[in-house]
Amino acid sequence: MVEKVVAYITREKNGNRELLVFKHSDYPDAGIQVPAGTVEPGELPEQALWREVSEETGHTGFTLARRLTTYEYRYPPTGEWSRRHVYHLTAPTYLPGSWRHGEKFGTPDQITFDFYWAPLDSLPALSAGLGDHLHEI
Repeated sequence: MVEKVVAYITREKNGNRELLVFKHSDYPDAGIQVPAGTVEPGELPEQALWREVSEETGHTGFTLARRLTTYEYRYPPTGEWSRRHVYHLTAPTYLPGSWRHGEKFGTPDQITFDFYWAPLDSLPALSAGLGDHLHEI
């Protein structure tokens, strides 16, 4: 079974709690997501968490608030099962309100992510079941 990590990154802004989300500017049908990715062979889930967050956001300096849960998820379009390790992180204060960051996935092509902060009390639906454990933060 494929191992995955999911990062719920939050901040407090003007008395409101916000979640870091992104859209794929090149693939709008991918929906709204949070930083997540695959645990590489020989890598521990927490190591994958820090790697994926850094690669996808282009930033470091996040703080682990706590590990939330581990659960099995079946991706409906393909039927593929994965084990997801979900973590809550807090953001460093220097992060901007929104930014664009590109990541290469072992090919010359770059995928571009458009990051922004969404209020937790009016959060848009996250794709691929990524919001399944938001109630735990």
